[in-house]
Amino acid sequence: MVKKAVIFDILFSVTVLLSVLSQLPDLRDGIVSTVFRALWVVLLIYIIAVGRGFVKTTTFMYVFIICGVIFIVAQYFVSAILYEYGVAQFVGLLAIPLMVYISGSLAEYISGERVIQLAVCSYLAGAFVIAADAAIDLLTNFSSWMSSELYSYESGKNAVGQILAVAIILVCFYDFKFNISNRLMIFLKVLYVLIAFMGMAYVQSRGAIIAVAATLFVSIFLSLNSRQRIAAILILIIAVVIVLNIDFLYDFVCHILYIDKYSTDGVLDVNKFSSGRLNNITNNINRIWNTDWGMLFGMGTGYYVDNFYFCVFFECGIVMTPLIFIIFFYRVYLNFKNRRFFTPDD
Repeated sequence: MVKKAVIFDILFSVTVLLSVLSQLPDLRDGIVSTVFRALWVVLLIYIIAVGRGFVKTTTFMYVFIICGVIFIVAQYFVSAILYEYGVAQFVGLLAIPLMVYISGSLAEYISGERVIQLAVCSYLAGAFVIAADAAIDLLTNFSSWMSSELYSYESGKNAVGQILAVAIILVCFYDFKFNISNRLMIFLKVLYVLIAFMGMAYVQSRGAIIAVAATLFVSIFLSLNSRQRIAAILILIIAVVIVLNIDFLYDFVCHILYIDKYSTDGVLDVNKFSSGRLNNITNNINRIWNTDWGMLFGMGTGYYVDNFYFCVFFECGIVMTPLIFIIFFYRVYLNFKNRRFFTPDD
């Protein structure tokens, strides 16, 4: 069993690492992207064969698997009857994390907590390579980056931004079992977060930047007492005032969020700032309203929205969308209930 666990540890870690590295610009559309998808299938088959179905179950696991499987089956059933454009693309987006979650849940029987530690470290190693690559480009081409009105990552910037955002959250909150001093650990964490933030700034993924900033602030805010919360708010206000009054910082933040590109005579164009998403959402609300059974079962795929919540609703309708939101909001409930991201039971 020990030998099988070692093999599994290596296979799982390599799969996670390649999954992250596949988002590098030179690898995104290459063989690495295909290999990592195939490895998840191989990994799941190996786990089932070795683990023989033994797994520590949790309530969230049941919620995730049951809602996910019902959603996927229902989508194929409804698309065969109603959809003109085929099954919703979110089925494919859900299938991979569902497979990953099942693999991770089964993994404990084979390798215990060690494999989770290795998976987290593999993820962070891959994310660091991406962040360092982007940070080097930012530092060596800072002037041209500041004056550019084109995204640094025209394709895949949001995927890279999300990877780096999750990496920052992992570094801040995951309980690493390294045998090093607290000072060294804090130094390494601060250095990692700094480089990851530089990478996020370079790719200019607004959603990821706002999401990680809000997550960190809320998580830290909830862990403080009343006086510390007041101090945290004052520090935030002071930081905002400093940014607004120092031209370099103000211009830097505006360019990270691309506000300078989407303003006209100093007035922010909301539709442009959303990269046309606002008009797309409005148009698709009218479309789903005027489509037979659209409000109930959605419209399948074949159009552009680029917003998770609206995309799920437009594709799946009010009948199947709750299945996805149950998974999401139940996870949020558990996180806030425990006031941390990783709980021993879920």
